[in-house]
Amino acid sequence: MERLAMWAGRVLGLLLPLAVASAAVAEVPADTWVKRDPEGSGKASGEPEYRPYSAMVAGGGYVFYWGGGHKTHGGNDVDAYIPAEDRWVQLTEEEDWSEADSWDHLTDEQKEKLRKARGGGWHVDYLSPRGRPLTAHSYTQMAWWADQERFCISKFGIWCYAPAKGDEEGAWEEVGERVPVDKNAIAPWNLTYDPDLETLVAFTGTGKIEGYMFNPGLGTWERRVKTGGKSWDTWTEVFSVYAPERKEHIVYGAGRWARVDLQKMRAEEMTQLEEIAGSQPQSFSLVWAPELEKALLAARMDGELQLWTYDPEKDVWGRFFLDGSGPTDAHGKWSTLVRDAETGLYVFLAADSENISQIPETWVFRLSGRERKVSRCPYDACVGGRHLHGSLQAALDAAPKGGTVGVAPGTYRQCAVIERAVTIKPLEGRPHLRDEICKGKGVLVAEAPGRVVVEGLEVSGASREKAIWMHQGAGELVLRDLKIHDSGMGVLAVPGAGSLRIYDSEIYAIHDPGEHAHFVYGGENAELVMEGNYLHGGSDGHFIKAKSVDSRIRYNFIHQRARTDANIINIWGCGENQVIGNAIRSEARGHPAIAMDFTPRVNYGEGVPCPVDHARAEVVYNSYLKEGKKGWSALVMDKVGMDLVLKNNLVAGASLLRGGDHRGASLERENARVRGFGDRLLRPVRTVPAVASPTKPDRQYSPIGTEARGAANVMGAYGASRGERSGVADRNP
Repeated sequence: MERLAMWAGRVLGLLLPLAVASAAVAEVPADTWVKRDPEGSGKASGEPEYRPYSAMVAGGGYVFYWGGGHKTHGGNDVDAYIPAEDRWVQLTEEEDWSEADSWDHLTDEQKEKLRKARGGGWHVDYLSPRGRPLTAHSYTQMAWWADQERFCISKFGIWCYAPAKGDEEGAWEEVGERVPVDKNAIAPWNLTYDPDLETLVAFTGTGKIEGYMFNPGLGTWERRVKTGGKSWDTWTEVFSVYAPERKEHIVYGAGRWARVDLQKMRAEEMTQLEEIAGSQPQSFSLVWAPELEKALLAARMDGELQLWTYDPEKDVWGRFFLDGSGPTDAHGKWSTLVRDAETGLYVFLAADSENISQIPETWVFRLSGRERKVSRCPYDACVGGRHLHGSLQAALDAAPKGGTVGVAPGTYRQCAVIERAVTIKPLEGRPHLRDEICKGKGVLVAEAPGRVVVEGLEVSGASREKAIWMHQGAGELVLRDLKIHDSGMGVLAVPGAGSLRIYDSEIYAIHDPGEHAHFVYGGENAELVMEGNYLHGGSDGHFIKAKSVDSRIRYNFIHQRARTDANIINIWGCGENQVIGNAIRSEARGHPAIAMDFTPRVNYGEGVPCPVDHARAEVVYNSYLKEGKKGWSALVMDKVGMDLVLKNNLVAGASLLRGGDHRGASLERENARVRGFGDRLLRPVRTVPAVASPTKPDRQYSPIGTEARGAANVMGAYGASRGERSGVADRNP
């Protein structure tokens, strides 16, 4: 088998582990989170199935992952990650105890107990058909026994697995009795290794911290220490790391932190990390960092994964920071952060939900040993990198009303709810928020009654949801220089929201198989402003749907690349509407296309009254190119009978107007139909003198954003023909 040959190769030195390890380390910048994409044993994803309530252990060049239960992983296979090779391997056969009904060595009563145990998370003292321990909640009850080169677990006894034996009989062996703790307990002890005692040791957290040493010859445990003072009457998970210089274990148990010397049989309290102390059970990850000569802790605090260090010499805790956008949404429980001694890489298995079947992510970093202080934040709060906050939500919660939140470069699998007036902007580059949905609404959910400004971000991955959601009661949302893509809808303002303003942004790849996928939807909100944006692609929704009382759609470039089931721009007949200086191009060659239509205010068949007593629209200085079939294609379709101004528009391949009570030769004189345009941005082949109109454009679209328009006295979206702008490159947005 490949996995067994791989282990043999490591033992015999055939895989040159030092050279491979050097390459693996060189790929990882110091003090920086790096997400791995590991290979696996014939699996689509390299990582094994998620195993809740189970730690990881490093030893012998492997990071072992064993355990599970609680309605998720039921197999007792030993999986391992090889940091030097960025590869997950399965070392032993999986015997899945969810299939125990077919196991002949168990009685019916034992099978029933096993079924109940799997559903509830407790343990039963049964073995698999191959005589191996069954997985269940394993917590930190596992260790690498360095002297014997074995991976050991503590459940109803001490069982050890020798990876050198692969999957052969005898690879697993029971070597001793269970840690002396209440037989009904499943969590409040751990298993670890003391290099000075050269044996396994364990700590319990049942009311007080107790320390035990394992006698390999007898297979029994000897209590070496018990903390004094008041019992907390708290049974908690137990975590510990060994500080080699002080020959002490740093232990968390029974809701308290203590330093324990098993050789001298003494224990003393240490400075408590208040965020992880007290009577409430806590779970986190804890590892010794020799580069820092400190313990390194990872835990979700304030809704984000945070790193802390403990200095045993100074007896102080402090925040620790890495560069890069790490797994900030991971829960960090059950000690899934370990250090591989061969490569010096720290391996973290990240999962965001505790009890849901999933494939975790493999993250690594290495440490330089330099102090990692908080970066100076030029705003009220900053997120990412070495800034104080690891999640945008935490930074928003910390920022004052009217403040500014800075976002460091990187990709953040996060969402956030904006509850107070604030500005969000990059510290540099274009930070990317993706793939997480808040409140079932969007990646960003704006609820603030005041003014919210979001600048310079990329937002994506809202499958079947909205990239940005503006909630009822939200005051003003200004989006500037954003990239929004790969979502069920781009931006939605719901009824009862205030002003939505979008400037100089790019929106594309919007699709939703379940409903109309609109790029921008102003849903009966007070105002919609769209200026200088690039919208392209299209599926089955409007590029812009303006149910808003007032709308201003100016200087945008809209590129319909294929047929859709909706008109490009849809405006409800209500209030004041301006559509000025837009370049609109349709490549729906085999089907007609309406550039914009004005429709009655109807919602699901019910009329919706306009809150104002007029319905006016000014459609001026636009350019529309309809390629292919013309049919009933038109720049404007009026189904309302708007008070309409239609002047200085250039149209190719379509009519100027369909519907409404707008007749007369003046439409032809006040607009122009042309054969085509001079470039992909729809600059004209030749200019056509403009006629008088109420509004003259002062800007024009320039990818991406706007630029000053050289002249307003010619028709169309641009102030000059392509020939008059021969020095400008023909860019294809």
